[in-house]
Amino acid sequence: MREIFVQLLGEDKKIVIDIIMSIIEFIKYWVEVLIIPFAIVILGKKFKKQIKQLFIRIFDTGAINIYLDAKEANSDICKDYKVSKTLRIFTSRGEFLKGNPFKDALGKPEYNVKILMPKTLNYSIEYNWIYRRAMEMNQLDENFNENVLKGNIETNIDYLENSLKKHDTKLRLYDNIHLGKLIMFDKTAYFTPYQSNKFGQDTTVYKYRSGTTMYNWMERIFEQIWDVSDEYQISTEENFKKEGE
Repeated sequence: MREIFVQLLGEDKKIVIDIIMSIIEFIKYWVEVLIIPFAIVILGKKFKKQIKQLFIRIFDTGAINIYLDAKEANSDICKDYKVSKTLRIFTSRGEFLKGNPFKDALGKPEYNVKILMPKTLNYSIEYNWIYRRAMEMNQLDENFNENVLKGNIETNIDYLENSLKKHDTKLRLYDNIHLGKLIMFDKTAYFTPYQSNKFGQDTTVYKYRSGTTMYNWMERIFEQIWDVSDEYQISTEENFKKEGE
């Protein structure tokens, strides 16, 4: 819904759009806690399903907020980070991990962090997910290729080593489709679905509350991929060795 207002009013009307979204959230809250129950009492339980479906179609966009790109989402991500004790991340390159609030989270021993990044060694030759994502990015930047993406991933994994050694940060390497970027806190989650015609940082970000269908789906995807991914071995050259060497 936020995207609709951006298209109608323009990107420069962020304050106005934020006010509109706040009003919609306010109306939605009172619809859920007061109007729907009242309507069910008046019209009878047999209309309960139809009433709920009507209000869901009118008010429920699924996401509690939508951001044009990673930069716009970052201020809310920083706020949610401050009131959370856990952080789960599924990503491809992971360049954003060097900025806040992620840099700060990696430096706190009391903060529980789990990160999933792609394998750059001994991954499936048949599917080669790194190559597939690199070829999408190559359409945007002809200098981008599989080796560049692998190098970016390895550099950012190397950056994480200090946190892996000192704090409660866990890293696993997956061999799976680069479906998007998941950032999950205790009460909220941010999902960036990768597009074939955009870099991740330039792609729309969707925010969801815990307990919603999408939050639960993201949690399920993360945990299932986590379970079948390889635990990263700290300070071993084997992680970055070229195949066949």
